[in-house]
Amino acid sequence: MTPEQSPKRSGLHVVIAGGSIDFRFNPAYERSERKADAAIPRDHSIVPHFLRDRVKMPIESINFSRASIKDSRDMKEEDLVALAQEVISSPYQNVLVTYGIVKMHEAACFLQEQDLGGRSVGIVGSHMPFTEYQSDAGFHLGFAIAQMYTAGPGVHTFHPAQNAETVKAILSRTVIHMTGGTIDSRYSDASDTAAPYEHSKIPEYLYEAIGVRLDEPDFVFREICMKDSRQLGKQDIEQLLTEARRNEHKQQIVTIGTYALPDEAGRFEHMVQTGDLPKSKYVFIGAMFPDDVHLNDGWFNLAYALGRVDSLPQGAFASMHGWITSPRNVVKQLSVATFGLYDHKLVF
Repeated sequence: MTPEQSPKRSGLHVVIAGGSIDFRFNPAYERSERKADAAIPRDHSIVPHFLRDRVKMPIESINFSRASIKDSRDMKEEDLVALAQEVISSPYQNVLVTYGIVKMHEAACFLQEQDLGGRSVGIVGSHMPFTEYQSDAGFHLGFAIAQMYTAGPGVHTFHPAQNAETVKAILSRTVIHMTGGTIDSRYSDASDTAAPYEHSKIPEYLYEAIGVRLDEPDFVFREICMKDSRQLGKQDIEQLLTEARRNEHKQQIVTIGTYALPDEAGRFEHMVQTGDLPKSKYVFIGAMFPDDVHLNDGWFNLAYALGRVDSLPQGAFASMHGWITSPRNVVKQLSVATFGLYDHKLVF
């Protein structure tokens, strides 16, 4: 039985093929070429490190291989043939290709002409290199991975401009409640820990980095408070519940500190079950790394929640590390700065 015919594994296979997502700025190259902000491909992809060590996706759910690391404008037919072979020989049902956005459509057309064995293949890229502050790379990776699980067989493109329009449509039926936590924090030398911003960076990031321009942003973003979750008080929780009830006709995402994430998501789950909260969708997310820390996971987590919220049933959920599950299935493991799952099968 050939790899193309054999049963395909669940999870995700990421094929590295270059593009801005894996570029870096090089001052010497800028001087020699007399160009400003000139970027060149990295020798080694940063994507596996980001997904495994920063987002901390479960190691058993993701695999990596490399076709190339090139500007998409430099991809030749032999490069596309090699890329197609990586996809066709993958033992996974879902395959995500990182690629340059300039020639993304051409790569998609080439793959569509191949026999992909019924696989779901996505192609994703970014405008900015991964290592730039508030890069869009982590966001587009998170959104593409989330969408892949419901995309179905065929070739799907996740171009940044296309993602911006899709996210805008999702936000037309979604409200984001912001309470602070690491996802909306910067590292503080004085306290040697994350300190929440005075106001959330989320609306600004979606507008400036992702290009999501909303007609009425005040109906989408609801800033409850900006606090470390260990400092959330009764009044803060009551305000969050009031906003949740006020927006019962919308699906809801709550950004919160990781110390409180399982407990508050669990509170919402219980209140939905008892009828004390309207039957809607409530997805609680956080981050392990502050916004200003190199390769933080916050924008990935936000994008992943946005990419999955439409497909969820009603209820309350915790979302971290590239999964969504019931808060009863989550335990925070402080020693390794991550959340664990009691049962890996109970994820959406």
